[in-house]
Amino acid sequence: MCSSDLKGPHSYTGEDVVELQVHSSYFILKRILESSLSLGCRLADKGEFTKRAFVNGKIDLTKSESVIDLIHANSEKSHAVALSHLEGHLFNKINDARNGLMLILEQIEGSIDFPDEVDAMDRTEITKQLTAIHSEIQTILSVQDFGAYIQSGVRCLIIGRPNVGKSSLLNALLGKERAIVTDIPGTTRDFLEATIELDGVLFELIDTAGQRESTDKIEAIGITKIHELMSSAHVLFWVLDGSETPQAEDKEILKKIPEHTKTYIVLNKSDKEQVFSLEEFDLKSEWPIINVSAQQQDGLKDLKHQMVADFVKGIEGVDLNLICNVRQIQCLKEVDKRIGSLLSTIQTGYEDDILSGDLKQAILKLGEITGDEFTEEVLDGIFSRFCVGK
Repeated sequence: MCSSDLKGPHSYTGEDVVELQVHSSYFILKRILESSLSLGCRLADKGEFTKRAFVNGKIDLTKSESVIDLIHANSEKSHAVALSHLEGHLFNKINDARNGLMLILEQIEGSIDFPDEVDAMDRTEITKQLTAIHSEIQTILSVQDFGAYIQSGVRCLIIGRPNVGKSSLLNALLGKERAIVTDIPGTTRDFLEATIELDGVLFELIDTAGQRESTDKIEAIGITKIHELMSSAHVLFWVLDGSETPQAEDKEILKKIPEHTKTYIVLNKSDKEQVFSLEEFDLKSEWPIINVSAQQQDGLKDLKHQMVADFVKGIEGVDLNLICNVRQIQCLKEVDKRIGSLLSTIQTGYEDDILSGDLKQAILKLGEITGDEFTEEVLDGIFSRFCVGK
């Protein structure tokens, strides 16, 4: 066993650190840990090292959050976003907006408190500055749908009546046997999840139970869950059997598709004679129709091309530096609301001191993102996502 000393403030946490390098024998590790605890040491809490680094001024809060995002990154693009934040790009943008609002607040409060020394606010100039900051905040918010795809993946729900080839489609897209496939209706009674990565974006594929009236309690529960999943999916793969005429169950499924959910019509079994007619269905013109044979591996390139076109191509023009997590988005939405209120208030001719309230709240919310303003509750929420230590 050997040890090395890392003197603060040059360590990760900014504190003095002793690192023990030992053999990986479970017995030895256990005995060293027991001895350390008996001498007054304790186990680290979740994210404690990164939290100490933040509290000691080694990193800002956006970088702290990027550490856990980097650990959890499960695709090329989510990894790129986390690295961008770790390098400070998001912090710089948010901090610039915060500093701009603070200058406006200083001007307003200075002119109120010291009217003989500080000029009154130039409403035209202030409006121009606020509009520029507002535009920047709205630009960041406008790309967050893509951010959800990058960080959490695209949720693809495979739906359809029994035996149309839903599980076969899942297996074909994965390139391996993930789901059990038989000609017995109701083989899939719950739902199966698997993932694929296309052009750096993760797609979560969810194979569901065939939708029909069922007396099997487990299958019935699985069908009920489908209706809940449909509303949260980014896209539905509605699988139809092209070798059969439309069934009443197909029409019932169409009625259950949420109004605004993106839907792909996947006509399966294209290797057989096609007798299915879509003319009997009132379909939306924007729903793409893709012919595949899951069993013969035909048409899968067309389906993947559609997935990339809808969920990846749009990301190519997005500045990854702008992608935020859920907490940061909520703060930015409040900032957007406050600045919008400020611009309206300026136009209505209210006294200058009325503007201070919204300005302070906007500055506070931006500070919650960077870490200039925070509470223990906020910090606990952030670092609870970490593994022990880190």
